[in-house]
Amino acid sequence: MHIRNFAISFLVVVSTLIFSIAFFKSNVLTAFVSIIGAQPTAPVDYSSIPIIGIVKDEKLLKQALKNTSVKTLMARLVEESNGGTIFDCHQEAHGIGRVGYTIYKEKAFGECDSSCHSGCYHGAMESFLSEKGTVNLSENINGVCNLFTTRFGKFECLHGVGHGLLAYVDYDMNGAVEECKNLGEWFSVVSCYGGMFMENILTAQGLGASTKVDHETEWANKEDPHFPCNALDKSDYDLIYQCYQMQTSWMLTLFGYNFERVKDECLKAPENMISVCFKSFGRDASGNSLRNPESIIKNCGLIPKIKAVVEILKKGDFPLHTKKLGGSEFGYRARIGRLRVFFVLENNEIDVVDIFLKKGDSDYRKRT
Repeated sequence: MHIRNFAISFLVVVSTLIFSIAFFKSNVLTAFVSIIGAQPTAPVDYSSIPIIGIVKDEKLLKQALKNTSVKTLMARLVEESNGGTIFDCHQEAHGIGRVGYTIYKEKAFGECDSSCHSGCYHGAMESFLSEKGTVNLSENINGVCNLFTTRFGKFECLHGVGHGLLAYVDYDMNGAVEECKNLGEWFSVVSCYGGMFMENILTAQGLGASTKVDHETEWANKEDPHFPCNALDKSDYDLIYQCYQMQTSWMLTLFGYNFERVKDECLKAPENMISVCFKSFGRDASGNSLRNPESIIKNCGLIPKIKAVVEILKKGDFPLHTKKLGGSEFGYRARIGRLRVFFVLENNEIDVVDIFLKKGDSDYRKRT
């Protein structure tokens, strides 16, 4: 009996000891693994992830930019969007520029390009302003924008300033207007205005630069397609001009991209802004169609002046002031009121090439 009890006790002790050793080894191993770290995982193959997937995930985008470059990701974006004809790549380019600046600072501007409507420049400028603020604004902006050697490059840089400024002042448009004016020179100011109005519409569409998830701009109205253009200082022609030059993007949002309805709204704009509204209309006709020529022609054909001009020429009722263009076998220029129309006449077929609007008695001509 004593032997049996001893045996049972011995087995209990041995079992407890074995369990304790196993438990100890397990915890030691766990601790050891946690100290030395798990086996390194294979590096992420960013080339196997669609660029849309990378840009939509900010953490992934940041890592991809660190492992590649702004230039590399922009090249992929252009390739996968086919230059914006498969999908509009502007907002994705914004993201690359915005995050790229946080990593590479001013070097990011040198790696951006004008692809995707220069979204990369705009995004980089948003981060630049978020970092630098508006103290010494003109000096800071000139230090960056003067790096661009072409007027178009400088415009895109200053347009990006408008995007960034509106986001920086938390979508206080009056405050952003004053900051744009602080840039001083006319070209800088109006370029800044354009970016500001574009940023306002993007934010109303839920696509803006603000990182605040619940943020909404107060400068867009779902009941009034002309707001904020009709609420601005009417004595500031440049400000209202830049507003209407962007406004059809908001009108299209309100009307479910019905170009016929937007055409009607443009005709309700102040008389000196109707052609500006239709200029905005033309940009959106191109962008919304991903630059499909047939769709652009269809939507632009809704505009009364263009439609009337095309009909006049197709009927062969040429205006009195029609001239054959020198050096061109089939090219002509017609004058219809203040309109200047360039067209090709070949085998009794009319093809309108371009339409201009003459302003006053000066030689200044503006596309319409």
